[in-house]
Amino acid sequence: MARNRTLNWLPPAMVVLFGTAEVILSQMQSRTLGQYNFIKTALNPVMYCVLYFLVLALRVRWRSVPKRQIYFMYTCRLEPAVPPRASSEGHSSSLSLALWKLWSRTGAWKLLLVAGACDCANQFMGSAALPYVQGMVANLVSQCSLIFAVLWSLVLLRARYSAWQYLGMLLAIVSSLLAAWGSNWQSSSPFYALLYALSAVPMSLSMVLKEQVFRDYERWATAQRLLAGQGDDIDRSSSEGPRKLLDVFVVCSAASLFQLLAGPLMLPESSQLTNSDQVPLGQWWAEAWSCLGNVRPEGLSAETLLLLLLLLLLLLLLLFLLFLLFLLICSCCCYGGRASAHLPRSLVDVSGLCPQRRRAQHLHLPHAPLQLNCTPLCGPEASYANHLVLVSDRLAFDRPRHGQWWTVGLPGLWTCGLLGLHAEFPDSKAA
Repeated sequence: MARNRTLNWLPPAMVVLFGTAEVILSQMQSRTLGQYNFIKTALNPVMYCVLYFLVLALRVRWRSVPKRQIYFMYTCRLEPAVPPRASSEGHSSSLSLALWKLWSRTGAWKLLLVAGACDCANQFMGSAALPYVQGMVANLVSQCSLIFAVLWSLVLLRARYSAWQYLGMLLAIVSSLLAAWGSNWQSSSPFYALLYALSAVPMSLSMVLKEQVFRDYERWATAQRLLAGQGDDIDRSSSEGPRKLLDVFVVCSAASLFQLLAGPLMLPESSQLTNSDQVPLGQWWAEAWSCLGNVRPEGLSAETLLLLLLLLLLLLLLLFLLFLLFLLICSCCCYGGRASAHLPRSLVDVSGLCPQRRRAQHLHLPHAPLQLNCTPLCGPEASYANHLVLVSDRLAFDRPRHGQWWTVGLPGLWTCGLLGLHAEFPDSKAA
């Protein structure tokens, strides 16, 4: 019982701590790399794919993930939930029905194919724009993802939200506006600020599509007559009673795989967004790759670029590895190998626990991630106003019970106050 209570507050504290550190490191990386920031984004999917397939392989070997979930993801056949309406034109109706059946009877990978491409587009667009958007302005613009998530869920999931939830969304936007009040807006490029705002469109779509995958699995598991309480994919902590759940690492690994495959297709367009001097593409990529070596491109003014970049990358990788290891230890030791179905779904980023996830909205999506909005600001007042976004979103959309929101609020206030004080980053422009 004591271990169960520990898991109620320790993972949120670690998510806030690591998430805040990750956002600060990402800001430092983007400011240091400047126009070459896209090269970091090109390497991220490789790390994600290796990590999540390794974790999934271990969980399958330890029998924490039933093999039927792998079958559902890649080979199962689902029946159409809602067939298309019949029309007066018989040929077009039969063609649409055939296409609908073909789409519905393929594995769940089809949705994650789109979600992985959306994650890739979000990261490339965000990494291209972030060096040219001032920190507090980026914090305000990033709230567009909250609005787009509501719109996508209304259209695709047919979700309905209460007035309190819309009020919470408004509170999140207003608190971000207060945090950005008085900042130097002229230091941000309007074009890149718009690009950074548009990067929220694919990110929100990806989150909603992954939620749809979880719902499809519940429908498929019910159709397969999996009894409640049988197997290790049952969530007993839900107030709605036992529910059949898809393991989050099954979704993470598939999404990261498609994100990796989509990377080479989007890399040329992403790199050209910051190639203002119209340098030949091969030379532009060579200069970007040289940031990882002993050569510093002329466009960067940081004298210690190599040492700083390597330290940041290693520290960021270490944070992710420690957090994944913590999740594995909690799932395998505290619950005797019956893992992530017992962990709160809001603590696991179904898009891969990847960077650029800085939102705390839950939007009544039971499997959506607890994403952070702890961008480093230039003073304790701004840090506390910025953290109001996290607390307000958490209260309005997730509605945690038994005072658990304090476990999210207090560590976040401490972390933002400690790490967000007077954060200054080297300029990406040449001196």
